[in-house]
Amino acid sequence: MSVVELLSFLAKKDIRLWLDGGNLRFSAPEGAFTAEIKGQIVSNKPAIIEFLKQAQKSTAESIKVVSRDQPLRASYGQQRLWLLDQLNPGDVTYNMPTALRIKGFIDPAILDQAFQAIVERHESLRTHFEEKDGEPFQVISKAGQWSLEQIDISKLSDSEKETQITHWVNEDALTSFHLNVGPLFRGKLITVSTSESGTPEFVLIACMHHIISDGWSMEVLVKEMMTFYMSKATGSPVMLSELPIQYADYSAWQRDWVDSDELKEHLTYWMGVLEGAPAVLKLPTDKPRGEMVSNRGAVYKFEMPGALSSQVEAFCDQNKLTPYMVTLGAWQLLLSRYANTNDVVVGAPVAGRDRGETQDLIGFFVNLLMMRLQLDGTLTVDTFFQRVRAMVLDGFGHQDLPIDMLMDEMEIERQPGYSPLAQAAFQLINAKAGDDGKAMGVGPLEVSEIPSSSTSARMEMVLGVARQELAVTGKGASKGYDYSGSLEYNTDLFNESTVATMVEQYQHILLSLTDGQPKTIESIQLFSDNELLTALGVDFTDAHLLPLNSYQRDFYLAYKVKPESFENSYGISVDVPADIDVEKLSQAIQSVAASSEMLRARLLESHLATTDDAYFVIHSEVTTALDVQRIEGDLQECADKLMHKPIDILRQPLATYHLLEAVGNEATDKNKPKKLVFCYHHILLDGASTFLHMDAVLRSYAEGGVAGGVVNTQPDAINAAYQEWDKTHVDSENVLSFWKQQLKTVEALKFSMPETYRKKQNINAFNDETVSLRINPELQNSITEYCRQQNISLPLFFKGVYGILVQHYCRAENDFHVAEFHGNRRVASDTELGCYYQQVPMVFPINLFSKGAKVADLFSYEKTYRSQVQAYRSISLSQQADILPQAPAVFMYNYYNFVLDRSIQGETLNPVMSAPKVERGVQMIVGELSDGVQLSLRYDLDSFVDLSMLDRMVLIAEQIVSAKAETIDQLNYVLDDEQASLRLVGGTDVGGGQTGRNLNTELNNDVNIVQWFESQVTQSSDRVALVYDDSELTYRELNAKANQLARYLSEQGVVANSRVGICLDRSIDLVVSILAVLKAGGAY
Repeated sequence: MSVVELLSFLAKKDIRLWLDGGNLRFSAPEGAFTAEIKGQIVSNKPAIIEFLKQAQKSTAESIKVVSRDQPLRASYGQQRLWLLDQLNPGDVTYNMPTALRIKGFIDPAILDQAFQAIVERHESLRTHFEEKDGEPFQVISKAGQWSLEQIDISKLSDSEKETQITHWVNEDALTSFHLNVGPLFRGKLITVSTSESGTPEFVLIACMHHIISDGWSMEVLVKEMMTFYMSKATGSPVMLSELPIQYADYSAWQRDWVDSDELKEHLTYWMGVLEGAPAVLKLPTDKPRGEMVSNRGAVYKFEMPGALSSQVEAFCDQNKLTPYMVTLGAWQLLLSRYANTNDVVVGAPVAGRDRGETQDLIGFFVNLLMMRLQLDGTLTVDTFFQRVRAMVLDGFGHQDLPIDMLMDEMEIERQPGYSPLAQAAFQLINAKAGDDGKAMGVGPLEVSEIPSSSTSARMEMVLGVARQELAVTGKGASKGYDYSGSLEYNTDLFNESTVATMVEQYQHILLSLTDGQPKTIESIQLFSDNELLTALGVDFTDAHLLPLNSYQRDFYLAYKVKPESFENSYGISVDVPADIDVEKLSQAIQSVAASSEMLRARLLESHLATTDDAYFVIHSEVTTALDVQRIEGDLQECADKLMHKPIDILRQPLATYHLLEAVGNEATDKNKPKKLVFCYHHILLDGASTFLHMDAVLRSYAEGGVAGGVVNTQPDAINAAYQEWDKTHVDSENVLSFWKQQLKTVEALKFSMPETYRKKQNINAFNDETVSLRINPELQNSITEYCRQQNISLPLFFKGVYGILVQHYCRAENDFHVAEFHGNRRVASDTELGCYYQQVPMVFPINLFSKGAKVADLFSYEKTYRSQVQAYRSISLSQQADILPQAPAVFMYNYYNFVLDRSIQGETLNPVMSAPKVERGVQMIVGELSDGVQLSLRYDLDSFVDLSMLDRMVLIAEQIVSAKAETIDQLNYVLDDEQASLRLVGGTDVGGGQTGRNLNTELNNDVNIVQWFESQVTQSSDRVALVYDDSELTYRELNAKANQLARYLSEQGVVANSRVGICLDRSIDLVVSILAVLKAGGAY
């Protein structure tokens, strides 16, 4: 209920509100000021005070009666409707038809007199329009020219009567008005039966053009018809006060008001509200949208359950909200889901009668407000309605600006097939007890509405909610309300089935919003699980749904983009005893799958509007299969192929189980090695869950195939809690704001890989390489002690060392990042299987690697960073991809502390996980084993070459823990065998040892590189000095080319200490240029 509607409602109960020194005061008859009315006033208090203040301002400028001798300009609203009529003559979109069936005696002649009295009383009913210089002006005809058409069909049969009534009702609704001729109001009375045949029955058909009327006006018309009729029938005085003004006076006042400061303030407000708003609300349609959409429409009516009506009322009382706010907010939320947008603009018609002089006029006063609701960020129900409340109160506080003027000022560019500004609208209608619009007693009469089969849709969708006051039946009984609704829609765009579904979903949203349970807006689904399962063709008695979390949605979208990729395929394998019991092992796999929700999951797509793109369907039972294969060749190679192959996640199982046996003869088969392999898609499980799953199966096998206590057997509440956490935290406004600030200085890492190294790689089926290294016990003990002294963890230590090497390998000159993986078991259970991990950017500021920067400061920074980002780790992969710069190689760090060993049949088993192959990825994995620490590096051969990175990691770690290097620039990155090569180059016999010459003894130790090079030319002139692709140069050829270019540079003025820029790709010419610059005495 708007402020104007509320004040009008109060006025009818003789309750008066006014301002006294800025405070709100009231007076009311005894018993009229109920608790419910008090609650409505309190909820709307700010808006009421603002409204009364504005009314006080405008009181001094009351609407004046203007001379009828002057041209009477149309109002802004009338001008718009007139222009639409000029563009589309004969259109009936703005016809306002009404047809009433009246049972009881009425005098047709007196009814005609009553209508003529109304026409005489309201100039608007005698108005037509004439054009002058392209602008419409009102022309008011004299009274006495209007009459009620009389038709008598009482002699027809009942069936003929109904046929004629239907014909005239529809014909009248579809008969256009001529705005330049008039009249724009017509009526006919059909006598259906007379008192001779029983109870008299009549049908009253009336129609006005919207340009002279609105919904409020229709109520005025009915009320005055009854008043005049009773007065003329009884000869009693007419109980209606004289109208102080007519509509033409209002339109003249409106035209003068446009220059006021008040209007300018309203205009500024609305321009600000709609700045950046989407041009259209793109609702999905059942039928193609053409450039021109007709106004053919229909209305879908519905009744809300009494329990829902009561719940909405109670929610409003408890939260100091009005029914208007709650029902409008639910509509905008529904539209946002259908249009897949967080920014929804809805038209909201208001009476436009905030001035007292306009209350009893028939005329076109209605205005349209643009209610814009932005649903960005993570909103709870409370914060959602805070936004709705502010939107409504602010909007009604600025309702006086004509929508037509706003459209003119905004210079809206029309979108073909769409109405401007808003494509959907909402209105709430409050009705008193007995005024339900269906049947009401008027003295001895019974009146009911006859619907027309023709409806004009002025927008794509208009939701009307009726709040009907119920009659109080007992003394002291509190008032109640019933809610019903009608959804008007454009039949060129939507089918009735879609509209019916939307109505059901609207009521479902209302129910969820007002049930009092704390929740986020995003968590409100438009279907119940059972409804959605049924719509997706799944038996809900055998399954339930689980939404995807944010990381799983990213995996699903990655699959949709590249379904043939195996980037998120991975697995775990373990060597098992040769005599393992296959049947018992199958039972263990089945038992664990039966006890875990995710192991019974399959992925199902949904193409229904407003639903997620995909869901997990969790079946109550599942049958697993252990695939036993006899393999000729290497078992590990076969296991790798199984673990890293594309998985069609919509059609294939998300987890498969394999037992590989090496082929032998029957006598030796039982002693041949066996390997157990579990293969997954990452959308199902994370790394920790992978080891939990393998351990659960091995434990179940050891315990005879029973899964009790192995994994969590009651995961529903855990998954529900995790889903709610995910929706509340992941990619929230605070999280995204934090990372955009944190990553704004980060630059992409660029690893420069020589082509000669690329050729040396052993290309496998996955185009990647995996290398591993065990930390020796002595070094591990030293690292552990160092970490204890520095109060840091092992994961942090190795992450810092990895960061040092990444910076060195890429020669980073700006802040850079490494993708770090974390588990999220703070929310999920330690024993529940699922995909709960998080990937977070680990930012390394470049100043940590500057000259003199201490190693200890790097570790200290890591600790601080870890604490700083703890509350902001919930950022999705898709958002990271948007924020982070794209790099040719993606460096990643993962620390496994969930590695488990288990004994089966006397043998200790060591499961090994094979991480997913990541395109452009360089994955450093540090794993805790029962007897030490293992480093593993897996990288894309097209993006990286390791250059003994793991050995260098050990080398750096040794220097740090032994205090040989306290600063970053003191670290030595050269391995022992590389040192030997350098000593050979720098000391003895570069040419291979044939001459035995020691250059150090023949040349001064501080000779420059040119002298070293020329000495080498002297002793090895014909040996190959330089190789690039298929080209090579000897030392003599390289020296000759360098000398030639050096002479040219000297001729161009290069002397000692000259600076010369070189801009060349890696090539032979690059080396020649460098030598030439140095030979000429310059620096490059």
